Amino acid sequence: MLAAVAVNMPTIIIGLIIAVTFAVIVIRGIIKRKNGEGGCGCGCSGCPNSAICHKGSSKDK
Repeated sequence: MLAAVAVNMPTIIIGLIIAVTFAVIVIRGIIKRKNGEGGCGCGCSGCPNSAICHKGSSKDK
């Protein structure tokens, strides 16, 4: 069992790095969404989808 883990250690480490990176990106997106920030990062003036991103507010950023 320990030999199998030792042989696959690089694969396990790379998998963990990818999983952590994915989790950080998803968590950042959730936090930004809760704070009312858009998902694209480019401001809402002139964006045809600003009403979809900011359903509760009528102000443009």
